[in-house]
Order: sequence, then structure tokens, then C-alpha cells
Amino acid sequence: MNVLLVDDEIDLLDIIELTLEGLGLEIFKATNTDSAREIYNANKIDLIISDFTMPQIDGIRFLQEIRNKNPNLAFVLMSGNLDDKKVSMAESLNVSAVIHKPFDDSELLSLVKRISTKMA
Repeated sequence: MNVLLVDDEIDLLDIIELTLEGLGLEIFKATNTDSAREIYNANKIDLIISDFTMPQIDGIRFLQEIRNKNPNLAFVLMSGNLDDKKVSMAESLNVSAVIHKPFDDSELLSLVKRISTKMA
């Protein structure tokens, strides 16, 4: 499974990559949505895990862009500051999950395993 991680915090991208490395995934990382689009367009991506708050566009707008291209792609939004309105917006766009930062490694692993199982 190919996973695209999108967050403007490079250290967090590295931590998530280390957390997921034992699952045998191909991990791609982007620190902004422009890079994420390039990676998405050049590779077969099965899952995107994206931060909600980023400098260029927020995670909801990025999710909308991806949904226009692939309405069924697994997409997880993460943020340290999500209110009910943002969660509702994400759910209306068929987000696979919303994960609140900081999250436990086991929570992230469990979520990615569950999504992987659904895709199999």
C-alpha cells in the first residue's frame, strides 16, 4: 500500500514514517500541498494522511481536490485543533477518519491497519 503523508512539520512526518515502517508500506512525504499534488499525480497512492492546518491550503480544501479526482481514496485528516464544524465538513467529504494530535502510535497503527484491511 502506498501512503502519502502531508504536513508542514517535517519532524512529525519523520515520526509518522517511523511509526508505520513496520507495516511494509511505501511512504511518500510532502511538506506542502503543491508537493503532495505532484507526488499524488506521479504515483498510485492508496492512502493520504494530511494535516488540517497548512500554509497554502487547509486539509479540507486539499481533501476536496482529491475527492474531485478520486472520490474513494482513503484519506485521513489530522489536527491538534479540530472543532465539531471542521469534523462535520470532513465527514461530508467522506473522510476515512479524523485523528487528533497528539496521537498515540498505537492509535495511528490501528487506524492504518483497519484502512488497509478494508482495501484488501
